[in-house]
Amino acid sequence: MKWIPIGGLALAALVTAFWLGRATRVEVETPGPMLGRESLIAALAQTDWSERTYHFSGLMRQLNSENLDSALQAIEESPARLNRDELRILMHAWSRFDPEGAFAYALFAPEDQRRWMAGAVVYAWAQADPAAARGALLSVQN
Repeated sequence: MKWIPIGGLALAALVTAFWLGRATRVEVETPGPMLGRESLIAALAQTDWSERTYHFSGLMRQLNSENLDSALQAIEESPARLNRDELRILMHAWSRFDPEGAFAYALFAPEDQRRWMAGAVVYAWAQADPAAARGALLSVQN
């Protein structure tokens, strides 16, 4: 008679372990394409706004000081123009590693883009270093 309770406990432990394993499963994010000229131009060529933003923001997560120049060149060469959302994403990504450079770039952007770009930089910069972001903002003269 002792085998039945032990078997039941073993079965209950097995079911519990299986359930815990499934319930606490970690989803592994599959990496997208690497940031490069072709991948940026392909992302910007998307006609569906959701797909375009998804792919562009995924590429901008990879932006760093080593690939910044080639990314900016690819964006400038692309026949598609960045919309406001994409400008914010670009500037936010750039601000993670070079907020001063991103802010200077934003200040010399075309008039219709300058405000959105600079605002995105200051917002991202202020999250990491509020005093420096405020100082940069106050240093701008109209």
